[in-house]
Amino acid sequence: MGGGRGFIPEFALALLEVERETRSMASGLFREIGEEGEPALLQLLETGNAHGRAEAITLLALLRRSQARPLAMEALRDESAIVRTRAIRALASMESSPETLSAARLFLCGGTW
Repeated sequence: MGGGRGFIPEFALALLEVERETRSMASGLFREIGEEGEPALLQLLETGNAHGRAEAITLLALLRRSQARPLAMEALRDESAIVRTRAIRALASMESSPETLSAARLFLCGGTW
């Protein structure tokens, strides 16, 4: 879907929307374009609002990118509970090791890893 590259920034902006339906539509478009959307998702993870960061970590995990696991682990430290919850789901969806999931649970319960 090479012709969609020009629209990637607009898809990323739609992931910032509070309205769930808009984010869902944009998420579906990112799933279709796959790897081409990864740079926009990484930028969104760095600079987006809580909804955008949550969607970005979910989509990066779906793409099964090698960098998604450490990004999800870092997202466990996010100020937003929405992002932290999505990070746990992302780790679980990537079939993370029991050690990684234990570390995530420990962190969320107030400990450190």
